[in-house]
Amino acid sequence: MHNDLIITISREYGCGARHVGERLAKKLGIPYYDAHIIEMAAELSGLAPDFIKRTEQRQTGGLFFGGAGGSIISGGTSLADQVYLAQFTAIREIAEKGSCVIVGRCADAILREDYRLLRVFLHADFDQRVKRAIEVYGVEPDKAEKMVKDTDRARTRHYKHYSDLKWGVADNYDICMDMGTFTFDGAVQILADSINMMNK
Repeated sequence: MHNDLIITISREYGCGARHVGERLAKKLGIPYYDAHIIEMAAELSGLAPDFIKRTEQRQTGGLFFGGAGGSIISGGTSLADQVYLAQFTAIREIAEKGSCVIVGRCADAILREDYRLLRVFLHADFDQRVKRAIEVYGVEPDKAEKMVKDTDRARTRHYKHYSDLKWGVADNYDICMDMGTFTFDGAVQILADSINMMNK
């Protein structure tokens, strides 16, 4: 594997990115970061982990981004910005440690100027993602379609708010993969093979 290569995985809701990321990291023998970033951000910022997690969930629900911009705390900084800055710092510190897999949290945009990346975007058919939301994530059937749409919309706004890139646009990624076509293990193998074929 290339020295200090960082794999960032962005994803539509319901694609199973956590499973792909965890399995890829295990196959490559490198660290995997997703929810652990919350703990690191809490240590760096002094914010409570539960608070950061709740703020992330509210971001996903679309309450912090767009017109309102979030509740304001001391110094004129919104709660959403406080959480983002803490996670920004955590992700940069993670990258300094060497190769790893990072899921979500704008890691591809945060690291793109200074680190060697393989930027991955996972997507799938809407109906397949709704089915996964119900069967795997436990979302109530009558709320699943709205959950998928709202989460994707919120991720689009979040990414636009904190970067100059467009979320989910193929030009911004090295690999875009339809998770309705590939199994988790198949996706992992394709990504691992792709890393081996990257330019030095």
